[in-house]
Amino acid sequence: MGLNKIGFIIVGVTDLGRSVSFYRDKLGIPVAGQHGGLAFLQTEGAMLMLSTELPKQLGVQPGPVEIVFSAEHVRQTYDDLR
Repeated sequence: MGLNKIGFIIVGVTDLGRSVSFYRDKLGIPVAGQHGGLAFLQTEGAMLMLSTELPKQLGVQPGPVEIVFSAEHVRQTYDDLR
């Protein structure tokens, strides 16, 4: 079937501005575009899409999502982000 590459990771959010600010300003992920309730952030592996519409369409609150980023120096990166 060939489904071996992730193209998008979609994360439901309630506050798009705050979420974009976190990923862009705190984590340094560039914003590729933004339209309405969607923001697209380009990582090396996959496009990260933040969506205020996803929770509304599904009729649920944004749920927990775990995204694991690779870091050469995990402890230092953790300390920097704190």
